[in-house]
Amino acid sequence: MKKFLLKLLLFVICFWAFDKLFIPIVNNAPSLEVDKKLEDVLQGKFNHDILIFGSSISSFGIYAKQLGDSLKCKAYNLSSPGSDIEYQEFVLRQLILNKNKKPKLLVLSVDEPGELYFDKVVNFRLDRLYPLVKYQQIKDELIARGEKNKYLSSLFILHQLGKSNLDFRTRQFAANDRIMPCGSMINSLRTNNFPGGYYNGNRQYDITKELPSKRKKFKSFIETCAREHIKLMIVFMPRFHSRNFYFEQRIKNLAGPNIIYYGYSENSITYKQKEYFNDAVHLNFEGAKLYTNDLFNYIKSERLLY
Repeated sequence: MKKFLLKLLLFVICFWAFDKLFIPIVNNAPSLEVDKKLEDVLQGKFNHDILIFGSSISSFGIYAKQLGDSLKCKAYNLSSPGSDIEYQEFVLRQLILNKNKKPKLLVLSVDEPGELYFDKVVNFRLDRLYPLVKYQQIKDELIARGEKNKYLSSLFILHQLGKSNLDFRTRQFAANDRIMPCGSMINSLRTNNFPGGYYNGNRQYDITKELPSKRKKFKSFIETCAREHIKLMIVFMPRFHSRNFYFEQRIKNLAGPNIIYYGYSENSITYKQKEYFNDAVHLNFEGAKLYTNDLFNYIKSERLLY
């Protein structure tokens, strides 16, 4: 029995020593990333008048530099392609908790119709968290989401890691996905090769498809802005089809009063022209500049920064 216990102790000591060899991997992982947005939030580096939240639709479709230059203020696009409202709510929480400067105006783009639906493509960006597991806030979120065990995570470095942490190559952007200094990922390609024409028919919205978890985080996002006295504007961005007013009304009902809303004119022919889109849901560079100018005019006319 004593011999078995000695072997067990030796194994534990060796495994503990082996586990600590992964500390440099955890500490070095952030340096391999090219998307520094979330780490900058964790480090409290943000000091902007306008922040833009959303998925790829606003990442590609709102040109933060143009907006900031036009309004003579500092604007940054914190949108993350493939991210849902749960991820965006997490980023907002970290923005507040890590003592970044609160923006005067926060622009939230909502994805129609699936903002609150299950979506394989648009979801919580766990891949953005794992490279940053050296930060306690990231470990806590992974535990809260059931991705990691609280006790094992505190004992073993290996338990904190994901598969991506074992890929030691420096990450690279795709040719059309580079992050600009203003945070926008303006897609300069103009392929316009998606099928079909502009759809101008009636659109519906199915409330029964909403996930309670996403609805809860959407409301939390709204409540955080209200509690922190951050002026919030929800935007419904152009797609290559008519606006879904059922969806927009649902969002307004959930968000409640004292929120600013901005869509775009149904009478305008601008967003009915294929030349301003890369695909049916994403504006191209020219389309993004036009929409950003529309946003500028609205923000200025409504004096939203004052």
